[in-house]
Amino acid sequence: MERWRLLYPRFCYPFRTNYSFLLHMNYFVMKRLIIILPLLALLSSGVDAQKSWTLNDCISYALQNNIQLKRQELQVNASQKDYRQGIMEFTPSITSGAQHTFVSGREFNQYSLSFEDYNNQEGYFYATASLDLFKGFSNWNGMRALKYELESAKAATESLKNDITINVSVGYLQVLYAMEAKVLAEKQAQVAQIQSEKAAMQFELGSLSQGQMVEVKAQYLMRKSELTNASNSLNLSVLDLKQMLEIPDSVEFIIDSTPLQIENLAAGVSVSSIYEEALAVQPVIRKAELDIKAANKRLNQLYGALSPSLSVGYQISSGYNQSAGYKVSDTEWVFYPDYTYGEQIKDFLNQRVYFNLTVPIFQKYNRITRIGKGKINLLDAKFAKEQVEKGLLKKVEQAHADSKASWDKYLASKESVAAFTEVFEETRKKFELGMVSAIDFGLAQSNLVKAEGDLLHAKYSYVLRTKILDFYRGVPISI
Repeated sequence: MERWRLLYPRFCYPFRTNYSFLLHMNYFVMKRLIIILPLLALLSSGVDAQKSWTLNDCISYALQNNIQLKRQELQVNASQKDYRQGIMEFTPSITSGAQHTFVSGREFNQYSLSFEDYNNQEGYFYATASLDLFKGFSNWNGMRALKYELESAKAATESLKNDITINVSVGYLQVLYAMEAKVLAEKQAQVAQIQSEKAAMQFELGSLSQGQMVEVKAQYLMRKSELTNASNSLNLSVLDLKQMLEIPDSVEFIIDSTPLQIENLAAGVSVSSIYEEALAVQPVIRKAELDIKAANKRLNQLYGALSPSLSVGYQISSGYNQSAGYKVSDTEWVFYPDYTYGEQIKDFLNQRVYFNLTVPIFQKYNRITRIGKGKINLLDAKFAKEQVEKGLLKKVEQAHADSKASWDKYLASKESVAAFTEVFEETRKKFELGMVSAIDFGLAQSNLVKAEGDLLHAKYSYVLRTKILDFYRGVPISI
């Protein structure tokens, strides 16, 4: 309310009917609503329009808002419910019930050999408790299987978080690469513009032919086209990242453009050491191991179904009937209502304890079939673990090879940029003196542009591969 008072200090005096005043007030209010409403929309979406997003900010936002991750967390909650139910299988099962019946009609009296009207009310109630004493350890193995399945669901959630982190990191580095590529294209376009303007002046002075001047201008137009392409590529990269984070395209999105520092981060680290560390920390491996344990416990549970089962139970019950009575003497009986429901319930109360032994003999081969399928599931889980391990090894080997190749390419590109820069400067001086043609000048400039582009690509390719390798080893991705 204080903020609204600050917006309207002039309208705090008593209201007077003034149509010009009303028009002015409506304009005043609408003008501020146009400014305030978009800001409120941004605040409600949880996105700070003025914020400069770092990689950690993007990863945190993605992990908080990703729909697929939220659905996976629901699966974890469902597994927790299943595990709790598995524990409750060790508790007794208690049931109770009651019934009251109204009877009205005619019945045949065998003593008087005639039909008589009959009206009666009766009822009963009971409570039963039973507890499994032995079921071939089926409940125990089922509970352990549910425990492993719960841990597997949690590991799957962590694996999905890792996938999201890698995808966001790739998208973020792609934006940084596109930003630097645009800056490089702007620099190249500025240099080409200066050379085009100099060529035009030399043409006017007669020291340069029209063909050479047109060739230099064509080089400038080519650099402008490359700048446009770089700008479009940056916009598309930002859009891809925003879509990955599920941020509306209409919201301004500013990336922290701190320059990357590059060094040989992967030097001396072997593939085998990275792979061993990855096996120990990657949740996808832990999930595969838990799936094998769960499948093994499920198989033991199926074996337990072949054994006899023993349970113990207790039951208490009683009832009442308007037709019930008891004999007082040879000629006298007491019936309802003198024989009350309370007295009947007390007289008919009974309790019993029982043991129930069930021995499976033949059930249409169902349990044997389930055991066979359980063995197949266990074998499939082992193959799945082997497949995941081989897939991880392949990723580590590929990332390590790409990292080494990118580093070598980066060093070679640095030397190429230095060499082509020197060649371009010498060619530019000679071109201004008329010692080389415009074609030679354009070729020197194109070689330099290509070398700078290769250097930039090798730089970001190397950073991405090394960050992924570190992530496989359990090191959080940061820039």
